[in-house]
Amino acid sequence: MRTAAGRYLLDHWLRPGLRELLAHRDMPEIEFLRANDRDGVLALLREDEADCGFFHGEPVENEEFATRVLRISTVGLYAAPELAKQVADRPHDINAFPFVLSPAGSKAELYQLQQLETAGVTPRVVAARSQYTEYQLELVCAGRGMGLLFDDDAHVKVATGELVRLPLSFAPGARCMVTSRAAPPDRRLGRAIDLICGFLSRPSTLSPQNG
Repeated sequence: MRTAAGRYLLDHWLRPGLRELLAHRDMPEIEFLRANDRDGVLALLREDEADCGFFHGEPVENEEFATRVLRISTVGLYAAPELAKQVADRPHDINAFPFVLSPAGSKAELYQLQQLETAGVTPRVVAARSQYTEYQLELVCAGRGMGLLFDDDAHVKVATGELVRLPLSFAPGARCMVTSRAAPPDRRLGRAIDLICGFLSRPSTLSPQNG
């Protein structure tokens, strides 16, 4: 079964969970295909190079595809305790504090900036960047800057006192599965897709075993 997804889902969910998935009876062999984003997943489906795809973002509103929302994903702005205290003391000056973002010009950075803008935040100082969500989490925990993180990934660090969630609200997104209507999966692949959907419906904490 040819399965397309972005790096986050591939590296932190699908590949680590492969042994659990393949333990199910009649589970087919899975070939993973990396796509940069939702559009990349859809392109692979259009070209009949993938049987199904998984992504974070808005569900696909297109008659070419069948989309299933697996779970709602929320984000928050986080900082290490000392930096969070400084921000709390000067909330009017939040834009002057350092931020951790994705690489400049990437779609991930565009998403982060759009989300921050809806909360009235326009970063002026980018202290560090990384394409890897887990490294962004580490940088924020180390006090390098504030970062927009998945709440599911950050809540363990909040519980241990390593992170503080700042009192700002952001629009939720979704974790989705998509298939092509032109070439729908057969019954066996459909059962396998259902198993993966159940697996990816779990809350995430950068490790499926934690959810």
